[in-house]
Amino acid sequence: MFGYVAANHKELEATDAAFYRSVYCGVCRSLQLRYGLKGRIILNYDLAFLALLLLALYDEQPSHAEQRRCLTHPFTKQTQLRSPFCDYAADMTVLLGYYKACDDWQDDKNPAKQLLARQLKPHLPQLEAQYPRQCAATAAYIRDLAEAEARGESDLDYLAGITGTALAELFVPTEDAWSATLRRFGFFLGKFIYLMDAAEDLDKDKKKGSFNPLIAYQSREDYAAFRADLLTSTLAEAAACFERLPIVEHAEILRHILYSGIWLHYDRLTAAERKEQEKHGSVQGAGR
Repeated sequence: MFGYVAANHKELEATDAAFYRSVYCGVCRSLQLRYGLKGRIILNYDLAFLALLLLALYDEQPSHAEQRRCLTHPFTKQTQLRSPFCDYAADMTVLLGYYKACDDWQDDKNPAKQLLARQLKPHLPQLEAQYPRQCAATAAYIRDLAEAEARGESDLDYLAGITGTALAELFVPTEDAWSATLRRFGFFLGKFIYLMDAAEDLDKDKKKGSFNPLIAYQSREDYAAFRADLLTSTLAEAAACFERLPIVEHAEILRHILYSGIWLHYDRLTAAERKEQEKHGSVQGAGR
């Protein structure tokens, strides 16, 4: 789960793509400085998007760019944006990464996840002291989702809402005039991420015998259309919240991600499904 709120670089203008990369690299740099290599390996697009969103909304905050080489790009210097919001996104990445690693270890007994959780755990007291609201919401998210899955919960709105409630709090760095809109935006974006993850993992989860709420709906004749409508309507709510924010600078990058980039996984999923259906002589997918 997570990593869906990304840019489609093929459709971004060159200057916008460069700025987006500078924010992504800036969050990566913050992770390295604050948490070392273990922080960099859990970098994800969703929280880089959060850094970009907050930079655009609170454009009075100081920021500067650095030119540096890194392990990923050892030969060419990359522009890395340094900002308090890149630091905040890095902190939220580690917070979310710790709880997700714990949850994944409980589910799959993957030693790599157990090791990651152990490496991140020493940072938890500091994060809890600095961000008590966000930490409580993230811990509740993992707990409530595990309990819902254990009892076989089938209410999609409720299940997606658990992730939405957690992301709602992470999207609010501090309470102010825009908190309510940011919270609602994060809520619906979190719901979309949960639903998209369930859609993408459906076949894999069925084979493994793992919980997936969409298994109960896959037998519907209109499943493809049902899934498309569910994702579209959820994201439409998030987009409506975004449009209420007074963002001017970098608004087009953010819109591009919300209206195009975020659908990359879904488009790949439907393309694979169409290919499979064509192989078996029946095509009945539903696009956006």
